[in-house]
Amino acid sequence: MNQQTIEELAKDAVAFFAANGYAEKSVNSKRKAMGMIVNYSHVREVSHFDEQIIEAFINAQEKRYEKGEIARDSYTFRLTAALQLKEFHETGQIKLGSTRRKTDITPHYSEVLSGIMSYIEWTPKYRSGIRKYAMPYFKWLAVNKIETIDSVDEKVIRAYLMDVAKRLKRNSVHHINLGLKIIHRYLFESSLTKSSFANVFAFNLPREEKVKKPFTHEEIYSTLMVIDRDTVMGKRDYAMILLGTVTGLRSVDIRMLTFDEIDWITGEIRLSQQKTGKALALPLTHDIGKAIEDYILHGRPQSDSPYIFLKMFAPYREMTTSQLYNIQNKYRFQLGLPRGGFHNLRRTLGSSLVIAGTPITTVAQVLGQRGIESTKQYVPLDSKHLKEVALDLAGLMPEKGVPYNG
Repeated sequence: MNQQTIEELAKDAVAFFAANGYAEKSVNSKRKAMGMIVNYSHVREVSHFDEQIIEAFINAQEKRYEKGEIARDSYTFRLTAALQLKEFHETGQIKLGSTRRKTDITPHYSEVLSGIMSYIEWTPKYRSGIRKYAMPYFKWLAVNKIETIDSVDEKVIRAYLMDVAKRLKRNSVHHINLGLKIIHRYLFESSLTKSSFANVFAFNLPREEKVKKPFTHEEIYSTLMVIDRDTVMGKRDYAMILLGTVTGLRSVDIRMLTFDEIDWITGEIRLSQQKTGKALALPLTHDIGKAIEDYILHGRPQSDSPYIFLKMFAPYREMTTSQLYNIQNKYRFQLGLPRGGFHNLRRTLGSSLVIAGTPITTVAQVLGQRGIESTKQYVPLDSKHLKEVALDLAGLMPEKGVPYNG
């Protein structure tokens, strides 16, 4: 019987793909899918491979697909990963299909593409990103009888951008424009073209800005109340979600929170933000202090790690961003709520502060942002939005100015 942990098994399975010629991008996709299975097992406090857990994972993905929460491609990919992990556990092997990638472009453009993919100034991940813009572009050039890259001129580039604009959304066209700008700069510097056509790509294309909806206070309250705080996992999850709710800290700052960043005497949280490097001081309110204290004293595993919040299984390490996302959505799914990012807690606090009349500059300071531009997203856009973020949090939000006092 295989005594590996589910995490070790998943790593070996990913290594199997890498050793059998899969491209880095494909290997990373497999790693991500396997990671979902590992997190799914850990959330259910299962550390080793369990066939019932795999079946439950598959069923959960099927239900999410049926509800329209994930696309068919995502569902199929996760299903395949689960079955492959099961096969690897049973046989130590995975039956693989062809790993050769067909380009369907002419020999000339294949050679140009090979040059791009071997450009040492770019990382493999960066080259892979550029490839997704180069491939359809080179195919289009060949179809439209532009047989060599040095035959491309401004008129040809504009015709291609007009063509994709008819078929794709604004944001996609914006990214394609940036991708082609990089490609043509490389072609020019490699003496494959006589111009980089920088003037063609200099215009800012309009983008669609999505309205990022915060959670309602009712959703947050219900999520916190459904957590079983009598369990070790519940103590940890409650403390993290409450911390995000009341302070608006980013998930990375919560999962990387250390003991020396909490001043229990003065009742403050002082940290250097992971994203910006900017120092931030926030009050350690009574509710947050009690929740963290309960986890540290009655839930946190014995560990020398400087981080407060740890994984449930040895080796006890700091949490990952995907784990915080999965933990929150586990409770939201229990309530029949749609999935949402951990950052939505921060968005809710920002919107609530703006609605309460707090100056934008103050909101930016509370959320630890560099300036007010990032804070403008919290200004409500309509009356319905206003009502949703203005719901009362009676009994949940601590009284203003009441610090943690043990």
